Amino acid sequence: MAAFGDSGVGFSMMSATSRRAPKMTETEAAVLTKTRNFIVEALRERSQGKVQKYRVVLQQLDTTDVNALMLWYHALQSCASALGAEFHDLVNVSLKLDIARAPNEVIEPFLQFLSNLLSSNSCYAKPCFQSFVRFLVPVFDPPRIQGAAPTINVELTYLAADRAHALLHMICTTVPSSPLVLWPCVTDQFPHKSHSLDVLSTYVRNLLRILQYCPLLYERIMALIVERLLQIDVEISLDAVEDEEDDDEEDEHLLQFQFEEKGVTGKQGSSSSTSASASASSSEARGIAEMADKLDGLMMVLFEYITAECRRDEASCDRTFRLFLRIFDSFVLSTYRCKFVQFLVYYLAQFKADLPDLFLGYLLNKLLDQTQPTLTRKVCASYVASFVSRAPFIRLETIRNTLAVLVGWLHKYLDVHEQKSPNPVLHALFYHVCQSVYYIVCFRYSELLCDEEGLEFFRQLGFERVNEARLSPLRFCQSSVAQEFARVTHKLSLLRCKHLLSESLDTIRTSGKRHTDQLDSFFPFDPYLLRESSSFIDPVYITWEDRVTPLRERSNTGDRLCVPQGRDIAGSQDSFGSSYGSASYGTSPAVKYLSNLARSLSHSLEDGMGPASFDSEDLMGTTPEVSYDLNFEFKL
Repeated sequence: MAAFGDSGVGFSMMSATSRRAPKMTETEAAVLTKTRNFIVEALRERSQGKVQKYRVVLQQLDTTDVNALMLWYHALQSCASALGAEFHDLVNVSLKLDIARAPNEVIEPFLQFLSNLLSSNSCYAKPCFQSFVRFLVPVFDPPRIQGAAPTINVELTYLAADRAHALLHMICTTVPSSPLVLWPCVTDQFPHKSHSLDVLSTYVRNLLRILQYCPLLYERIMALIVERLLQIDVEISLDAVEDEEDDDEEDEHLLQFQFEEKGVTGKQGSSSSTSASASASSSEARGIAEMADKLDGLMMVLFEYITAECRRDEASCDRTFRLFLRIFDSFVLSTYRCKFVQFLVYYLAQFKADLPDLFLGYLLNKLLDQTQPTLTRKVCASYVASFVSRAPFIRLETIRNTLAVLVGWLHKYLDVHEQKSPNPVLHALFYHVCQSVYYIVCFRYSELLCDEEGLEFFRQLGFERVNEARLSPLRFCQSSVAQEFARVTHKLSLLRCKHLLSESLDTIRTSGKRHTDQLDSFFPFDPYLLRESSSFIDPVYITWEDRVTPLRERSNTGDRLCVPQGRDIAGSQDSFGSSYGSASYGTSPAVKYLSNLARSLSHSLEDGMGPASFDSEDLMGTTPEVSYDLNFEFKL
């Protein structure tokens, strides 16, 4: 269908029911009556097999003449109830209207016609949805020069979106089953990831706008958006690069974490950019850079949406968090090495004090659940470690509770397997949990050990039993994590495990190659390197340089470390958690959940009690209550 001219096109839309139509003259009324009678006769003859007049109606609707369209849409309003499914071709022709360029004088009778049509024939909801959803992407002007790329018409893009939403809203109000019909339409017309950021972000913003008048699709649409972001996320690769350091800095801290020095491949003009790998072609590098830019822009859209929802009120914040936690459970957790999308939950967790506890409770639920696949449990261990290490908004009680649960699980595992030979396959989960614990200590030791209570807590964890076990966890953990853990604990006279690490390093040097049995270094909340959207994450993120002093204390203490020096607090093997259950952890269900985990493990270890079980909280708002037995029966 040819496009309308720009003349007469307004940039505001009013519902057909929001203002009265101008009064017709006698001549205009007579023409309208004659046209209605003609349509009625054409429909009657069409049912009898005579199509001549019916074809005239189709031709009159397939035009760009404003006056003709106004007349025929007005005339069709009183005939809409007669348009059964057999007249689908007439409805399809009427839906070809270019709502981006049509003047308001045509849009208003068109809207009223569709309202009358759908009130009596809901079978046309699907073609209406399909027609209008296509206007949720930018409107392009044809190129003025042959071979040039088309340009976005911003004004028409906004106008088309406003009109499309008015029409979609009308359908959702008129047809009760509209959410079920609209859902496959928005899914099928979601732009492919190869489209430009403008197309993708415009469509995503319009999907979020649909939620205002079709809340029944809230969870489905958000899950669809996150799923499509994941498809882009997995296309982006990270290259580890060496930061240039002064010799003095290298002497002082030779074992800096390697995972703090990554960048987004192909991001040009950014300090976090790295070149494509040597084997990648320049076109591949450009493709990766484009994907990074697209994901960056789409993450901005979702961060802005989350911010608005969480600042609206407490109920909206809770609803949004639980929704994204369910989406995380369904899509993100099982996605191999996704790098950025998981930060949506991370960002959400800052808005209320109990949200970090809810997230950790969910992760620990899966980690402790023996019915979960080992791979899922290992990934959950990595998420726990990375989240606790990087999020400055987590309460100290929550950090201690989490460590108590993890180390308690390690002790329980050693109760069964302490005399077993090292094996990175059979005991993979044990090594992953060890690495998670070491990682947390490396990042949060300045908060954990800043007072006598913290020192006593660390002593009760019983790290020496874990480190010196025959399973040799320091040998199989990532060398950067193990070495940093040994350096920190030795410097503060907390543990004596450097000799264990030296034995492992000697083994690696003797072999002349990197230890192939070491765990991978997947920590899902490693530095967020998307250039624009990082502005949402950076203020609530602990970098490697931040770790020495808690963020909330840095303005007062500078770089002072509040850990008593020269104090040996290495605990005995059986002293885990003897007094930890008496601490105060607040009143939220999530905090109670974590503290219950810690206390249950503590009592089971100390008193030799039978199975200690408790009910986990309904963390995501939809899952049934599940009970976990903390007297694990380990099976290999």
